[in-house]
Amino acid sequence: MEFPELKKLLRSGLLPSLRDFFALVESQLGTAAGHERYEMLRVRQLQLVVDANVLIADVGYLAARRNQKELRTRLQELIASQTVVAFAPPSVSREVSRNLAGLARQKRLPKSRLVAVWREYKKLIVFRAPAPVESAGLDRLQARDADDLPVAQLMLNLKAHLVLSNDKDHSVTGLPRASAFDLLVDLQAYARNKTIEMSIYMGGYFVVRFSIDTVVICAKLLSVAWRAFRSLPPWAQWTIMIAAGVYVVNQLATPEKRERLLAKIDSATDFLLDALEPIAETAQESRSASVAAWDRVEARLGST
Repeated sequence: MEFPELKKLLRSGLLPSLRDFFALVESQLGTAAGHERYEMLRVRQLQLVVDANVLIADVGYLAARRNQKELRTRLQELIASQTVVAFAPPSVSREVSRNLAGLARQKRLPKSRLVAVWREYKKLIVFRAPAPVESAGLDRLQARDADDLPVAQLMLNLKAHLVLSNDKDHSVTGLPRASAFDLLVDLQAYARNKTIEMSIYMGGYFVVRFSIDTVVICAKLLSVAWRAFRSLPPWAQWTIMIAAGVYVVNQLATPEKRERLLAKIDSATDFLLDALEPIAETAQESRSASVAAWDRVEARLGST
């Protein structure tokens, strides 16, 4: 049996619902950090302080392609999936606004279009005024480019993971910095593969393998589970319902009834298992890919 390509169906926008669902599951089951299931379900998140040059590039990209429906940049996708929380000082917003006229001339676009794109885009950014911080690294940055100072100050204030900037001036601070392309490609790969992995896990492992004791927990999980369930494509919903039916029969039927029922659905079960095998393989591939992508991200967290 062939399934639609999971990468096209299970978008990273599902991650917030999956994150909420599994956070509630783990709070009820009390799974400790370090447990295999805890690590499998854990969804990583980075706090980034974004420099103006990254946002200016994104605004220009979006404005030039305004007619493409549902178009968004990697950073926008990662914010929507809650893989990234993007902060910036107010000075960054002012710098982006100051550069829109020049960007309009460069792109040969009306400035009003760029202004409209930026008006919507900046709603995704958490703007915070930085508090003064003293350090030798910041002194070096101020001497090199004082305009970059609020970004570095805010990173230290928030204890954020890194500065997202294409400007190498930040390297003089010694703080972790990554260019937009290098970091966001890896984060996007992580978020998309993690979505596939966790979606399949919810449809398979949770329904089929958890003990009958989880029925008690299901009452508390119903609202969150239903929201996540409705986000899945129809074929995945049917897979979950079929697996749940098989699970209930195995757990609740008497041995005699179970034997008769299973005899009647042997062919259906074989069909289901044959169908689930490629999905299980996809889940493992996605898990390996998400782990590899996160390893690359972690390697950048210590870079400048």
